[in-house]
Amino acid sequence: MKEKIHKWKEEILAGRKLEREAVLELLALDPESEECKALGHAAGEVAKIVSGNRAYLWGAMGIDYKTCPMNCDFCSLGEKWGIVQQEKEFSMEEIIENVRWYAKNKVRWIVLRTTEFYSLDQLEELIGRIRNAVPGAYEIGLNVGEFDEKKAVKLYERGVQFIYHSLRLGEGKDTLFDPQVRKNTLNAVKNSPLKLVFLVEPIGVEHT
Repeated sequence: MKEKIHKWKEEILAGRKLEREAVLELLALDPESEECKALGHAAGEVAKIVSGNRAYLWGAMGIDYKTCPMNCDFCSLGEKWGIVQQEKEFSMEEIIENVRWYAKNKVRWIVLRTTEFYSLDQLEELIGRIRNAVPGAYEIGLNVGEFDEKKAVKLYERGVQFIYHSLRLGEGKDTLFDPQVRKNTLNAVKNSPLKLVFLVEPIGVEHT
């Protein structure tokens, strides 16, 4: 397997995509195995080469901490789990001060994260306040609930550059969300000036 990993690393560096069978073989590796360690090492080498051994800082902050009625199986904020004992919402002044600290410390991507039903109108006002109060070359991103293309354009005009959003593993089964609703938001971002950022998530012990 280590020889295969080396071969696949060279293919990636040559600009070729891995075949589906190769990807499935890598996903089947035991996370505790020497082969998986070799895969991590190879991935690290590729990342350094592709990025020119440079990186930038990405900071995130939660805007609110509240229970959510969607009760996704993997999310601790689900109201039926009873984990959130005391809800909190940060003030505009607190958020702006955090953004100022990030910008001062040369954080390039600053992500504001909210619970599912946080007011996007309120968020628009907040973004405008941040842009007026904190100058700098940083980018603002959002990890928020669902919205349409019209709202995507408004967020961009306020000063948002990117959105983190995804169709999660088990969507519609481990969550109460209609997968199509999530796809609609992804398409709204795609059809707007905003950049889309996403990962395969959430990956847990229940996944093979």
